[in-house]
Amino acid sequence: MRPDDDTPATHGGSRLLVLKALSGTLPVSHYGVVTQGIPHIASVTMDTLAPGDAGVDDERFIPVLAAGESALLPRLDALEPELASALAAAGGVNP
Repeated sequence: MRPDDDTPATHGGSRLLVLKALSGTLPVSHYGVVTQGIPHIASVTMDTLAPGDAGVDDERFIPVLAAGESALLPRLDALEPELASALAAAGGVNP
């Protein structure tokens, strides 16, 4: 975190993951999430996804294999309502 706000600090290798809003709770069609630990850009489709390590128990992420590599995907069903609440508290979105 930066000392003057609660924005996470980014490091080399950070990338912006652009996601399509699915829940209908957001006033935007797409949003971005800063990620770390992604070695290269990859398009992930249903054909390249498989269930991941069932031993990972985290309410924020879903373990998957993406193109054969272990990954943790954010649980969008939990993330989008939290993002909508944060946007509303901040005064909404300016187009």
